[in-house]
Amino acid sequence: MANWTIEQVSDWLKANGFKKQVKMFRDKNIDGNALMKLTDDDISQLLLQINTDGSIQESTIGIKSRFRTILKEWKTENQQKKKKNRNKATNNTQPVLPNTVTDLTNLNKGEQKENKDSDNDKCKVSYVINDEIQVNFFKNSKFQSYVINLIKQNVCPVDIKIKQVNQKNNESYNNYTIKVTGTKQENHIVGRFIKYFDELIKLNIYKQHIVQKWLLNCKSDDIIKNILNKESHVFTVCQLTGIYNQILKVYYFVDEKMDAVQISTEIDDIIQNKILQENILFLSNDNKHINKFIDMNTNKIILEYRICPTEQYKKELDAIINEYQQNNLLISLTWKRYHIDRSKKENMIEIFGYGKLVNEVSQKFKDLFVRHQLRKFKFNEMSSAEFDGLANLCYRKLKNIEREFRHYYGVQFFIEENYFYASQCLKDEIESRVINLLSNLKTYTFKSVELYYDIADRLYSNLKTLAKKNHYKDDDYEIIDDVAYLQAASSKNQLTESKPKAITYNKVEGLNGYSTVKNNTFLYETPGYYFTVYGAQVGSASGNGKGEIHMWTRENGADVPMSNSVQAVERGSLSVLIYNSLIKAPVGREVTVLISAYPSNKCSSLGLVAQDVRHEPLVPSIIRSEIQLSDIDHPVHNLVLPSSKTQLGSSNSKAITYDQDQFTGIGIPTARSDGSVKFNESGIYFVIFSAQGGSAAGTRASGEIYLGPQLNGKDIPNSNIIHSVRSGSDRVLICQSIVKAKANDKLQIAFSTTNEDIGLIAAASKNEPFVLSLILTVFELGTKNNPVPYAQLSSSNSQWGCITPRKVELNTNDGSHLIKYDDGTIEFEEAGTYFVMGAGQVGSSDGKGKGDVHLWMRLNGKDMKDSNTIQTVDCDTTVLVCQAVIKMEAGDKLELMYSADVAEGKLGFVTSQPESNEKVPSMVFSAFKSSYTKSSKHYNKYNED
Repeated sequence: MANWTIEQVSDWLKANGFKKQVKMFRDKNIDGNALMKLTDDDISQLLLQINTDGSIQESTIGIKSRFRTILKEWKTENQQKKKKNRNKATNNTQPVLPNTVTDLTNLNKGEQKENKDSDNDKCKVSYVINDEIQVNFFKNSKFQSYVINLIKQNVCPVDIKIKQVNQKNNESYNNYTIKVTGTKQENHIVGRFIKYFDELIKLNIYKQHIVQKWLLNCKSDDIIKNILNKESHVFTVCQLTGIYNQILKVYYFVDEKMDAVQISTEIDDIIQNKILQENILFLSNDNKHINKFIDMNTNKIILEYRICPTEQYKKELDAIINEYQQNNLLISLTWKRYHIDRSKKENMIEIFGYGKLVNEVSQKFKDLFVRHQLRKFKFNEMSSAEFDGLANLCYRKLKNIEREFRHYYGVQFFIEENYFYASQCLKDEIESRVINLLSNLKTYTFKSVELYYDIADRLYSNLKTLAKKNHYKDDDYEIIDDVAYLQAASSKNQLTESKPKAITYNKVEGLNGYSTVKNNTFLYETPGYYFTVYGAQVGSASGNGKGEIHMWTRENGADVPMSNSVQAVERGSLSVLIYNSLIKAPVGREVTVLISAYPSNKCSSLGLVAQDVRHEPLVPSIIRSEIQLSDIDHPVHNLVLPSSKTQLGSSNSKAITYDQDQFTGIGIPTARSDGSVKFNESGIYFVIFSAQGGSAAGTRASGEIYLGPQLNGKDIPNSNIIHSVRSGSDRVLICQSIVKAKANDKLQIAFSTTNEDIGLIAAASKNEPFVLSLILTVFELGTKNNPVPYAQLSSSNSQWGCITPRKVELNTNDGSHLIKYDDGTIEFEEAGTYFVMGAGQVGSSDGKGKGDVHLWMRLNGKDMKDSNTIQTVDCDTTVLVCQAVIKMEAGDKLELMYSADVAEGKLGFVTSQPESNEKVPSMVFSAFKSSYTKSSKHYNKYNED
């Protein structure tokens, strides 16, 4: 061995995992004799790694230590060889193997023909693999092929066969034999390579609570292994350990060409982000059949469907389960018993496996549940007189029809109220049966004529008696168009209690200038001034919760003072809490939105609620829209004015005032004591006002708040809103406009109320930031030298909705540039990044209507994903907001879409003319392109003040 050639030393290095150092040893002419004389300094120099770019990197302490170990073994073996008789050379060349690899040469003499005269004759050597983890790797035939190719290409071109060997004393445990045919030297090199198999197998350990939940599934280890093999492109073995198999060990094979750290990180990412589990609970009793999606960490309800379980529903349910249960290595669907309490158990389906498949099957279940869930339907084809006739003349026949559907839980008729409860698949059949009844009724129409009062009164009395008897009833500036922006949302419910919880996002519809999403935070990569709007869909998962939701921001780990807002939740209601801000964000700033909930009873679960609506986009639990207005060095003209004082109203309109010491901004002077903002330059300005509408402490008063912007003491047309306060309920109100102002023009926000105990309410919140009564945000859109496209549109007509989506009509242009509109279709003539916002005055025709109004966006004829919002109407009115930041191309067309789930009356967007107040439009639409300039001239302009 001391007389080894340089080439043999190179082979020895390769066999022991030092392929990267072969070139250095060859360049230094290291043969066997030189290898024997190496010092520690020599070793440090020879183990320097030459990277692909030509740079030299010193080896780690671990690599040096391992080389010294194998060199010591090599020297020991060489000394032993000199001491022994040359006739025993064969035994001296046997490889030194670890405990897990057994040399079977002497046990298989029939397979090896010794030649004492030459080391170049071929011979066979067998090595046994009996380590449990290594055995599990070799069970994979692809791994066997991989090992054979690895040895042939990187170690020695020998003949290799791998076979499975049964253990006589343990039939369930099999070893593997690696049979090598080559020269003694080749076999020796291969043996050393096999010896270091253990060093090529790495380990990641997972003990997280979520992983422990997964491991309760009997198929989890196999499924996880299959997912890892699919996604990581390395060979893996999974092992469950611990007293209750609650620890997951992932072993993975890494050769010298691979980056072990990168692969370890890759496996971590797969475990954390590409494996999911969904639980669906099936509850049934004599009165109801309810399916619930349960959060496996908190056991809280995420989604709930009240089902009408027809035979067709059961067949479709079984079909989905069978489709994914059979021959699928990446997912399992398992029926389990779920303990509701000590005495009650219910059936539950556990869906576990590859995230894409879990989401796919989960969506199929949701679609099935939506098709078969009990919903409220209207009898659209009947007049009120016909409804009355059915309710009275056909009462018994209606009850008979209802009885026929009694075995379908929850089917109910409410003829007098013009609706019935059933699943979509039963709707047509039920309607057909009822209309058939109607066709059998005869209708008589009375013609009216003018009569004297006495005669008319007498005839009216006679008709009433008759009816009763018959049962009738946008060259000096550098223009920046590629601004940073973010449009993110969440499709999951985010329920909470009084302990603050960070809002998370799982959908990013648009992103530029931000770092990687970290679930509940976004890091700004582009410094600048940003306008941000959060739209939170507030409610309860069950629909029966009542109480309050609080929402505020936290920057770099600290709560932002006076950033809190409050939204009341009523039973069966949904509403949108709008929170807007203008922030200065340097690189790396981290902004988190937090919520807390204060239910009026312990059984309520409140928070942000996502809704899956058929034939409409998803209603996300949160929509976050951010757009960069300028860079930090050239700030946009802006002004932010808050008030920390409650401001109650009266029937006489008055201007809102602000805290004189709390304003922020540049380029726009702060408000005067009378609440007026005087512009020092002409320009186009975006104005958005948000306030906390409610009643004085202890009054629980009700009434309406009328509010809108004024320019030089006059109401700005088509910008006013109405906001209802019911029993002291605190809710956020929003009013926005794009204002074309001249130098010295004065802007004010004026309001009045129908009750002197209601108005704009400030409040302190324990362990949370202060709740401001109001906040006004104003910023300039572009400059004189860089006018940006914008539009301020509105509608002067009321628009009533139904379950079928309709386009929002916009018939008034209150100011625009490079944005066209035709009825309700808005066309963008210039490409860029736009902020768009629709604000509709939801309500009913007579102020007594009940139901839900939906508002979303449609781009180029297709519904925009995750853009839907819902506001419940309950004999009141307020503003429903839908907002987005969109990357537009020239010619893109945008539409606002709406629908209504009507329980009573006519619902939609309402135009009104309050006494002595400016007309309130049914819809206000604002859009602007963000584009800014960079120049010293522009910078000085913004620092005039």
